[in-house]
Amino acid sequence: MDNEQGKEKRVVDILSQMAQDSSANSDQIDKLDDTKLDKVARLANEANSLQEKVSLQEEELKNSKKALRRVTDELLPEALEDLNLEKASNGNYYLPKGTYTIEISGNGKTQTNLFKVK
Repeated sequence: MDNEQGKEKRVVDILSQMAQDSSANSDQIDKLDDTKLDKVARLANEANSLQEKVSLQEEELKNSKKALRRVTDELLPEALEDLNLEKASNGNYYLPKGTYTIEISGNGKTQTNLFKVK
């Protein structure tokens, strides 16, 4: 991940340098074809904008993965322990014998069924 962040930083640095160079060398720029220069400027700005968007999304993904690990590694096992369910030797949890009510909701509908564990 650090390698990717390093690449992202280099891309952002290059784009920033391009923007600085374009303003510093205005005499040379005046000699260039404006339509071609405008296209390069638009594309550089678009690349910079997309790079920022990717960085934000990667940070959001990182935070979501951290939250997922907390739920699966901490909160869910604690909730199962609160139900007095023990983990079997194969790592799974099993409901004790009995009858359970299952409620399934989706698409604005709810269905309730009885479920028996023998």
